[in-house]
Amino acid sequence: MKSFSIRGLMLLCSIVLCGGAATAQTTIHELKLEQNKSKAVEGKAYLFAVPYTVPVANIVSSTNASVNAAQGKVTIYVYDGSRYAAGQDPWVAVSTNSELNSGRCYKMVLNGTTQNTWKCRPGNNPSEAKNVTVSKNEGTNPAVSGWNGVANTAWSKATGELTGVDYAFRYDNTNSVYVLELLDRSWDVGEPLIIQTAAAGKLAFTKSGVGFDFGGNMDPGEEFDSPRRLPSSETESGGYTLVISHPDGGFNDNIELYLQQQAKNSYVIGKDLAKLHGDGTGVLQLWMEAYGTDLAVHTAALTNGKADVQLHIYAPAEDDYILNIGGGDVSQFALVRDGAYQNKNINYWRIHLTKGDNVFTLQYGYPVPTALDEQKNEKRYTKVMRNGQMFILRDGQWFNVLGGRIP
Repeated sequence: MKSFSIRGLMLLCSIVLCGGAATAQTTIHELKLEQNKSKAVEGKAYLFAVPYTVPVANIVSSTNASVNAAQGKVTIYVYDGSRYAAGQDPWVAVSTNSELNSGRCYKMVLNGTTQNTWKCRPGNNPSEAKNVTVSKNEGTNPAVSGWNGVANTAWSKATGELTGVDYAFRYDNTNSVYVLELLDRSWDVGEPLIIQTAAAGKLAFTKSGVGFDFGGNMDPGEEFDSPRRLPSSETESGGYTLVISHPDGGFNDNIELYLQQQAKNSYVIGKDLAKLHGDGTGVLQLWMEAYGTDLAVHTAALTNGKADVQLHIYAPAEDDYILNIGGGDVSQFALVRDGAYQNKNINYWRIHLTKGDNVFTLQYGYPVPTALDEQKNEKRYTKVMRNGQMFILRDGQWFNVLGGRIP
């Protein structure tokens, strides 16, 4: 592959509907509709953004130039947080004779085509935007207020910063679910995200020095190549991170929990963050519940050094799963379901889930029964070498060194 030069390069913005891999090279930006599949799925939503102003008619299929987004074969929507605050669907259909703008979060739904790659040519004299305006979008309660659909406006990978906002939701186009991320990570060119803020302001993207920087203005005939990055599976923070996963791998979901002595017993923007579920039903989902709201980030109040947090896990199939907890002193946590304590091995629980919603109580600061002593469970494994490879026998089940279960 060729690498980018700073100037004089014909650049291409290509929307490929997928959660595909990313490079900082001349690979076309493709949001493929489904990973490892060549066909798009009609009726499925795919989130995307553009790094400059693009007329809808300038969005054309990469494989069939006669097909464009203005012909009614796809419908494009823009995220409007003020509608969400008013209890309405936040996605508003975009007119086929209008333009898409940088810094906005869009989704595409295929109506009468299975084309999975779309090129975006800019309008007249595109220039690089410096930041994105976000609104308070006040609603009847904090959980529905302050939501904004935004995107990286820089023509390079960049880090986003907005006062009072630590987290963002990235959309996993492959699995049709929202994934919790830290806002101050490196965001790709035109990468969309959804955030919640308590105050209006400017979301500024600072070039991270990763990837490329075209620099200056582009001519109308030039195109833009927008690369993607591989998403991180876990966030890093000063709180406790909980991750649900399957022993054999695949998609995992994560949430963040904070415990404070004097936390308010109500939803506080910046300390709590509602869970955005998306449309995916075939993947694991993890969330907490408080104040009548599903939460991806929760700051819970400690009472006499104790706390009870309601935990939900959606399982796509009945099976054994792993719930991991990391952060501070995780020995203070216990997991309870229907009054029964779940066995814990240092920092994770191996739990059997039925298909659908499974409800637990995550306890902090309570005495843990002796039968669940972590050190006893820690020693219940045997290492075995076979043909130069190490395997682990634990509780009668074989695992590889990465923790994957061997049938």
